[in-house]
Amino acid sequence: MFNFIIFIFNFIIFNFIIFNFILFYFILFYFILFNAIQFSQYSTSDPLELTRSIILYS
Repeated sequence: MFNFIIFIFNFIIFNFIIFNFILFYFILFYFILFNAIQFSQYSTSDPLELTRSIILYS
């Protein structure tokens, strides 16, 4: 029973760490995307220009 409790506890901590990493990269990606849209010189509807801005400001 005690082993089971420890297993659950470790599982929760492990999932929390992985979730935090995913959340961090998700926020980072959106921040880069937002900067690219904000600083793109031409219309953001052009996918090539948007890609160039993402590469430029990442």
